[in-house]
Amino acid sequence: MLREVRFASLFTFIFSPRKGTAAAELADVVPRQEKVRWFEQLTSLQDEIGAAMCQAMVDTTDCVLVEGQGKRLALAGRTAGNQIVEFNGDEALVGTFADVVIKQANGWKLEGELIP
Repeated sequence: MLREVRFASLFTFIFSPRKGTAAAELADVVPRQEKVRWFEQLTSLQDEIGAAMCQAMVDTTDCVLVEGQGKRLALAGRTAGNQIVEFNGDEALVGTFADVVIKQANGWKLEGELIP
């Protein structure tokens, strides 16, 4: 399904029962080691898909909602597809939309240049 749908990202976790829920009363028939194996297969495939999607964005222009300070570059924001983009620019841009040319993909993170 992941290969067909090609999600940009996933929010995944290994199930753990929560006290007071109906699921907490169910028998756990899948060994933890098997759950971990499935989880690793799922996340590995998703990492490949996400990286390929980001790589395809290189040399394109995207409208980015500037959220704040970046980890590597001055600013960070998100595209409409929720991809994180870091780029240099004035912190006065925080809270605004900015056009950014995507210059590099590092896994699921993008680096770009602000279009003045």
